Amino acid sequence: MSSAEEEELLRATGVNVCDGTRDLLVHACWNAAWVIPETTEDFVWPVGNPSIGCNALCCANCRVRLRNMPDFRLADSVGAGACAQLFDLADWSSAAATGLAVPSEGSRSYVCRCNGIDLSFVRPLRAGAGGSIADENPAPAGWHCAGHPRLPLPTVLDGVPLVGAASLAPKVIAAMLRAELPVSRPHWLDAHNAQWLARLWYLLEDRALAAHLVAVVAGFLRPDCGEVIAALDFFTMLPMVAAEAARAPLAQNFVAFRRDSSEEKPTVVDATRLERLLLRMESRFGGQP
Repeated sequence: MSSAEEEELLRATGVNVCDGTRDLLVHACWNAAWVIPETTEDFVWPVGNPSIGCNALCCANCRVRLRNMPDFRLADSVGAGACAQLFDLADWSSAAATGLAVPSEGSRSYVCRCNGIDLSFVRPLRAGAGGSIADENPAPAGWHCAGHPRLPLPTVLDGVPLVGAASLAPKVIAAMLRAELPVSRPHWLDAHNAQWLARLWYLLEDRALAAHLVAVVAGFLRPDCGEVIAALDFFTMLPMVAAEAARAPLAQNFVAFRRDSSEEKPTVVDATRLERLLLRMESRFGGQP
């Protein structure tokens, strides 16, 4: 079975799979300046992506999960046997002593048992239809995302108890959007809760509950609502299948939003940010909703 076939099978079973072909939107390999999260649920978002890389890369040929060495690069002419030797190292701090890898600040080496690649820049795993930097230094064909399990309930995520719809009631989401509900977010997330809620939407195993979350946040897209900016921010990070829920309330209130985002009548706390978010949503909808 090819890596592409494995990815399609995983998607069919409801597992999140990183799409390594979306140039500059989904990056499956990152250099050492960026984060590869430790939790298996987190994955590379198709839009609004925080600075993370895929932590579930596998090789379809040697059937192992890739290992990566930050601040190293492979020595010249390292072949499959040397990659297997590096892969088997218990302590990669000794990699330099083997002569198979050399310290290189800001680089990251990815290896499986049959291949390896160095990175000193952000790039997708595979080139998209239009071509990209991935064409210049292609990753091995068998490398692919092996999937990320979705988040079942009940659970506690970053200190927030999640049981069901009651955990995502409008008053709870309002407090979240106002940053009044404490969240022990991962350090790679921005310090605002709209991004945390977008992450929750991506992670939830119960997609009906994820749809409920979208509907609740859409209810805050009103010009008289103090949570409107955070709500708009939430929708900029979702794929169109979910962002469509924002179209109707935006169309209904667009004139009022434009008035509030103007310098003449800034009736919101941050008129500039509101204008920027409105422009992003217009761009996503291909024009005014």
